[in-house]
Amino acid sequence: MNKAILAAISSAIVWGSGQALFAKQYLKGLFLFIIQLSIISIELFTGYWVEALMGLVPVFDIRVHGGFFSKGLWGIITLGTVPRQDHSIQLLIMGVITILLLLVIFLIAIMIIKDKRTSSSSSLHDSLPGQSFTDAGVQWQPVSVYARAQEEVKSEE
Repeated sequence: MNKAILAAISSAIVWGSGQALFAKQYLKGLFLFIIQLSIISIELFTGYWVEALMGLVPVFDIRVHGGFFSKGLWGIITLGTVPRQDHSIQLLIMGVITILLLLVIFLIAIMIIKDKRTSSSSSLHDSLPGQSFTDAGVQWQPVSVYARAQEEVKSEE
């Protein structure tokens, strides 16, 4: 399997793993992993998921036991199931906030996967500075700003 594809798949499952393992970008990988861990923790610890998995909740109901994201999605879908107890406007607001946050999380995940795939497949990271290389058949030679300024001065004379 291609290294870039493997890195993208690993970053999709555990955020930052592709950056840390394949591109040696340890701080970026750690930062992305902490973001993913925070998102999962928000869902787990704002609800009763841990207690439900331990068997301490006899009947699990999203309305009562769900976390932030699951209650938000439940609220925008149902707008409440118990009259005079579920406030539909609050459920709608929480649902819209949840959908916006999930959209941002989804976009971050897409950017992580694209970043990892492009940084793994890019030949720029594999070459040494000052060396020329061929990328898609185009010869490229890095030129310093000083050398470029000297060329412009010579061309004006």
